[in-house]
Amino acid sequence: MRSITKQILSGTLLLTALAFTLALTSCEKKAQPSPEGAWVITSVDDLVIADLTPENTPTLNIDLTENKAWGNLSCNIFNAPVTCTPERGELKLGVMAVTRMLCQDMAIEDALESVLGEIDHYAMKEDGTLELYTGSRLRIRLTKE
Repeated sequence: MRSITKQILSGTLLLTALAFTLALTSCEKKAQPSPEGAWVITSVDDLVIADLTPENTPTLNIDLTENKAWGNLSCNIFNAPVTCTPERGELKLGVMAVTRMLCQDMAIEDALESVLGEIDHYAMKEDGTLELYTGSRLRIRLTKE
């Protein structure tokens, strides 16, 4: 009876360890191509930029040699330090410096300013689209400029 109990316990521990390893592996971020370059922001959360006709097209430029990012939020311009680890698909913008011009419609501007600081990783899609995420949530979609 004791050997059956030990076998069941050993099997249970082995299955638990295997399940835990699989769970950790599935949560790991995957290697991605470099996001470096000039990008046009096409959507942020549920806002589709083309539907909103902003004053200026929102953009994001990423220079990994200088570890900096800059662009246009639709009215104001910004720059920020950037850290990127393509091997893990990680991308983070530091504290942004933003001009403070008053614009007619601030919906895109406000959304982008708050979301860009929350990005923690990215994925490059087969069609060349760059997607920026906070956790598992897609926040910003971009295309090459």
